[in-house]
Amino acid sequence: MGISMEPARTGRAATPEGTIAKVRGAILRHGLIRRGDKVLVAFSGGADSCCLLHALKALSGELGFGLGAAHVNHGYRGESAERDAERSAQICEGIGVELSVVKVDVHRRSKESGESVELAARNLRHGALKAMAEGRGYASVAMGHNMDDQVETVVGRILRGTGIEGLAAMRPRAGTLIRPLLSVGRAEIEGFCRARLIPYVTDETNLSDAHARNRIRNALLPAMREAAGADVAGPILRLSELAWEDSGYMAAEAGRAYAEAAEVRGPGHGVTIRADGLLGAHPAIAHRMVRMAAAECAGGAEDISYANVADVMGLARGAAGSAGRVSLPHGLTVRAEYGRLTFTKGGGAKARLIGAAVTGPDWAHGFAEDRNGARHVWVKAEAMTAGEARAAMARHGGAHDEAPDGTVDPTLADTAETADDDAGDAGGALGRKYKEYVRVFGYGALAAMPQGGGAGEGERARTEGADEGERARTEGADGVGCLGLTLRPRREGDRFTPKGGSVRRRLKSVLSEGRVPEAVRDAVPLLAIGGEVLWVIPSRSGSRCLDAGSLAGTPPGVKVVMVTARIGGDAATMAH
Repeated sequence: MGISMEPARTGRAATPEGTIAKVRGAILRHGLIRRGDKVLVAFSGGADSCCLLHALKALSGELGFGLGAAHVNHGYRGESAERDAERSAQICEGIGVELSVVKVDVHRRSKESGESVELAARNLRHGALKAMAEGRGYASVAMGHNMDDQVETVVGRILRGTGIEGLAAMRPRAGTLIRPLLSVGRAEIEGFCRARLIPYVTDETNLSDAHARNRIRNALLPAMREAAGADVAGPILRLSELAWEDSGYMAAEAGRAYAEAAEVRGPGHGVTIRADGLLGAHPAIAHRMVRMAAAECAGGAEDISYANVADVMGLARGAAGSAGRVSLPHGLTVRAEYGRLTFTKGGGAKARLIGAAVTGPDWAHGFAEDRNGARHVWVKAEAMTAGEARAAMARHGGAHDEAPDGTVDPTLADTAETADDDAGDAGGALGRKYKEYVRVFGYGALAAMPQGGGAGEGERARTEGADEGERARTEGADGVGCLGLTLRPRREGDRFTPKGGSVRRRLKSVLSEGRVPEAVRDAVPLLAIGGEVLWVIPSRSGSRCLDAGSLAGTPPGVKVVMVTARIGGDAATMAH
């Protein structure tokens, strides 16, 4: 690179004042900068960023905003890059703007991520500028992209087979990024710098045809102008504007469809979309929904290609009955299970449940966390007679039988403002945020169960409460504490005999048939003794559970155990 004071390549009639007026118009028309904002200029030292910095400096007093600059050293041009940083500092100092310099390692990022050097440089540059703006209170980052850049971008995307969003190309605002120079051509920018005697660095690589953008700039566009016998920039820019209008309408329609189809959003747990919501939408809308999900997980969807979207749509078509997965850029994974597509980044947060021993009428507290978010799980067990249990169940509402289809609810139920659902009035007039479920078990059947089995020591430690439950068995001769009840997650070797059945089955098979996604199975709360699962809370009970008919036919004096589970609530709720 070197300092360039050469006149503009083409003789466009423009004045520095006219260029500043265009920048002012873009700011006001698009609401790019508000009075009182601080704006960080991405400053390379080239003509574009020099023109932008000087124009914004000239407007800062009139429009009432603060100004700073940042230079990103990409770490692959050695001493030349260091000289550019020094020259940039001199230019900024000359007009009284503070410059910050940040270094990034593009080659390392490219090697680790598999991105091209150009893509790695862009992502690192944008990330560094965004972090600096957020850390120092800047409202926006101003980029020096100009009208010629826009034309080159549109043509490049056409050659890659872009959709309408790609034709829309760069917009004046994209989140915190603003582009005040999109209405100003490169020749006018260079003329501005020449007229104001502003030195700027010239990147010799812009003259090389090693990169696709340079070939478009140096060969393709001149050939298009010669073949058309007229300027092609104007029609290309109009195409971009029309594409922006159309894509805005379709984005709004896709947003409505996405809001209806997106089922689950939890921090660190990605996004889940119903497959039928995608397949039932027009392809133009469905494709945008896929990109919305990817953007929500990864913070952007610029590198999600048509082929990527096609892979996800193919996954959706097979999602109803089988599991599958595809990988997307940005470290995203899409999994299909039971009619849902789940988008996660880096595998997503691991589902888990922290359990506890259930030793009596005091609430045992568990904590479940999966892609649905985090929820408290509370369980208590009370020994009583069958007559007392019938009276208690009558007060509760009597709803302690299975759902007709016997499926497992992987969301742990809806913890609404009030919980006056078919499980009884669990929230009451206070409107506490939990739902309550009750099951009754025969005391003798529980006491006769084997105390161990179903887990190795490592798995036993993972349950965080199983050992405590086993010890609690010895603390009472005939109380609940001696039964060894635990609230815990699944573990290897778990068995379950569904209520009404006679076959002792692997819990893994029961959860699979209950359409519980693999990714959340470790957060499903279980009531168990050793390796035998009594209750998949809140949905499915084991064979030792007494249904309403069995409880009614049990002699009043027979001893039973009534177990109450609450999903939701907090310590203050449980104190009531």
